[in-house]
Parts: sequence; C-alpha cells; structure tokens
Amino acid sequence: KGELETLPHVLNHCPGRSRGWQLRHDAVGDRIVKALSTRDKFLTINQPVGEDDLRPDFVFQHGKNIYIIDVTIPFENRLDSFEKARQRKIDKYATLIDFYAKSNLKAFIVPIVVGALGSWDTKNDKFLLKFMSKSYLALFQKLCVSDCIKWSRDIYIEHQTGKRQFQDPRPRPQTAGHTSSSDPDAPDSQAQRSPQHSAPPISVSMSPLHVPPLL
Repeated sequence: KGELETLPHVLNHCPGRSRGWQLRHDAVGDRIVKALSTRDKFLTINQPVGEDDLRPDFVFQHGKNIYIIDVTIPFENRLDSFEKARQRKIDKYATLIDFYAKSNLKAFIVPIVVGALGSWDTKNDKFLLKFMSKSYLALFQKLCVSDCIKWSRDIYIEHQTGKRQFQDPRPRPQTAGHTSSSDPDAPDSQAQRSPQHSAPPISVSMSPLHVPPLL
C-alpha cells in the first residue's frame, strides 16, 4: 500500500524526490563550509569516522574541541519536530564523544536544523555565534532558509508536473540494484564517497558549485 501524497511525504519521504532532498541538504552544508572554513579546520567532510564508521557531514576542530556537525531538514508539521530531529542526530553520533576523548579531545554533537518549509531552529545559534557575528548570523539564517524554500519548491513542482526543476550540479552514477532511501537524513549514494582524508577537499560531495556565493 502506497503512502498518501501529503506535503510532508513529497518534501521529505517520497523516494522519487530523493535527489532533491540531497541537494537541499547539501546547499545548507555548503553554507556551513564557506562560513567556517576561514575560522579553523575541517578534519573530515562526509567521511567515515570512529569505530562504527559513522558519517557526519563535518568534523570541525577548533583548538582542543571537536564539533561533529550534521545537517537535517525535517518537515515542521509538529511543535516538537525540530527537537526530535535534533535528538536523532545526538543519539546517532553519541559514540564519537568517547572516540575523540581517547585522543584528549572534547567532542560536541552539533545538529544544524532547518525546516523544509523554511523555519530556522534557534538552537543552531549557540554554536554558530562562536564563529560569526550576530549580524552575519542573521544573513546566514536567511540564506539557509532561502535555500530550503527554493529546493522544496523545486521538489514539489517536479512531483506535480513530472518535470525536473533543476540541473543536477553533480550527477550521481546509477548502480545496479540501487534503491533510494525514504529517509531524508540518509547520505548520498556510496558511489560518490571518496576515501577518508585528514582534511578532505571541499569538493567531495558538498561542493559549492550551484549555491550562490555567501555574501
């Protein structure tokens, strides 16, 4: 039995729209890379980390602190939708806190939560204000929200018309037997992953090819 084609289903759960979800997610990820890359260093971008080979979007180091950053774009149809999305990320990467503690590093899990309809989770601000001014944060919020609205619009129109609304900036290869996940937090296809590096290039899977420059 198929799922009802509600707005939450189309924007966050319909397998046929999974490429749009990934590019929407990556648009926010690209903003984070641009904003933080001049502040300190990214240890990994979309690479396996820890004993369980978890794949957070970013591992960012500032002094002796490690920030495990992961973007999530939930549908904001419940008052607690952001809180649940944030907690899922905290639970998912909890083992990495002990993993980095073995190297005398203090790790923090930092979910960055932006709604599929364009809502901003103010709990993102505590981390971001460590690395940007309040005025810059206000701009950063608007850019991330605008990206999500733009991509959600494209996903919805494509679903209604059957016509692709965007040119894929980095087409992913089709592999035999591959099926798209219905989880909006799922990573991109494994075919696009590159081997782990201590400081991988930004162009791995979150390259800023299609995203307008951060003003």
